[in-house]
Amino acid sequence: MNKRTFRMISAVFVVSCIHAQDADKLTITSPERDGVTANCSIKVQGRAVLKPGEHLWIFAARSNFADLGLVWLQGAVTPAPVSHEYSMPITLGIADDVGFDFRVSVAIVDDATHNKLQNKLVDMMTTNRHLPVPFPPTVSAPRHRTVKKVSHEGC
Repeated sequence: MNKRTFRMISAVFVVSCIHAQDADKLTITSPERDGVTANCSIKVQGRAVLKPGEHLWIFAARSNFADLGLVWLQGAVTPAPVSHEYSMPITLGIADDVGFDFRVSVAIVDDATHNKLQNKLVDMMTTNRHLPVPFPPTVSAPRHRTVKKVSHEGC
């Protein structure tokens, strides 16, 4: 094997390892797959390994808004220290959204982004104006699940 081939194989291996680590860093275990049906709320669960200065956020948006890069803030969630597991109930839209697909997203953001999102969420909650925001910059690839809202029962 010549040096050029060895370097190319090594580079592919390193990139594969980085992507594998990235995939292990953040997962969604519930909803367990795309296409799950939901009422007005659903519990999002998974695993997130955070470094100092990183924060886990959950977002939801009707698919037509998500396709435009817009989401509704659901909130930050802190994974358990040892297991790194997280769990948080989220709300899927309003009664008029029954029948639509929703994209549920989890993402790891840095301190600055976390502070901006936190301030925006507090502003929305205190003014009762819950509007979509652009999907924020993340420190690693976000994870997504698509669920179908079939009822607004329980809200």
